[in-house]
Amino acid sequence: MLETSLHLYQPVRYTCSKKDWFSDYSRAISESERELTLDISALLSVLALNYPCGDRTLLQEIKRQPWLSVISPNGKAALEPIPPHGFLWDK
Repeated sequence: MLETSLHLYQPVRYTCSKKDWFSDYSRAISESERELTLDISALLSVLALNYPCGDRTLLQEIKRQPWLSVISPNGKAALEPIPPHGFLWDK
């Protein structure tokens, strides 16, 4: 079977400028710098698509863990390859 849990659901984690990862967006905000700036690209993405694209959040200092990635021991997100999906042919 070619199914894996990586492409179905991955818990959301956020990082701030300190490179620590948090499961709560509010915790990442509280651990970040005092000055936070609005991410205009993420805001336009939300207005157009109803969600921010990629690893963006509404604040430039807070980033989201990318889809299909793991957090390496040095605190950076490392992208994993997309699992093979195969084809289903109905006869």
